Amino acid sequence: MRLSLQKKSGTWSLSEVDKLHLELLRQAAEDANTTEFPQGRERLLPPPLQEMDAIQEAEFLEDWKEFVADEIETQFTSDVGTLLADLEDVESYTTDESGETTLYQLTLPTEHGERWFSALNQARILLDLKYKFHDENDEFVADLPPEGNESLDLEERLAAYLRYDFFCNIQEWLVRNVLSFGA
Repeated sequence: MRLSLQKKSGTWSLSEVDKLHLELLRQAAEDANTTEFPQGRERLLPPPLQEMDAIQEAEFLEDWKEFVADEIETQFTSDVGTLLADLEDVESYTTDESGETTLYQLTLPTEHGERWFSALNQARILLDLKYKFHDENDEFVADLPPEGNESLDLEERLAAYLRYDFFCNIQEWLVRNVLSFGA
């Protein structure tokens, strides 16, 4: 399983993408969804004040929700939408004369790099929170203790970690090659 990432003038592309890669990327939208995961929503949109201060600053919190939190949430949704729309424009090609080996390619504008990074980051953060990949010291947790984790299916957790790691690798490449932080 090979995936090629390249940057050219004004575009970046993913090529040699197979069906598994495409499925993992499509699942990012579901992984980034906070609708049925209130802890994830709280993690992505934490209140700006400590609980004690919040009591005294009700008006500030209303303004924060209306002008900041809603805008951030709209941006998250838009970023995931961009990723999904880009995946709809995937091009297929064959690598052998028989036409049996189908691979895919995406060629995207450079400005979609930041949106992809955001969507994959949101998915990765929520996967980490939901499947408890890291402890409070940010150390990777390979084996969860059975007590308190009965609801986590180990095969599902492994599949989620595969997506998490895949998203991390694409994010790292985007940071190194597409995003221009401070450049």
